[in-house]
Amino acid sequence: MSTFVRVLLGIGLVLLSAGAFFVVRARLFPGGMAGDFVLHRGNVTLYFPLVSTLCLSLLASVVLNATLKIWR
Repeated sequence: MSTFVRVLLGIGLVLLSAGAFFVVRARLFPGGMAGDFVLHRGNVTLYFPLVSTLCLSLLASVVLNATLKIWR
């Protein structure tokens, strides 16, 4: 398998796992996870998903490390 195909498969796995994470998160925590910040000021709403970002980063690291170990 060429390197380009492996990179595309890796990106696809990361996107698939990210999509699955957001679907599961939306069902388990419909109002957002604990640690996600929402600020309402007049007509402006700022949403900062701190915990969601950390969980997604952890999931992406696990998937990428598993993918790299398989291809070595």
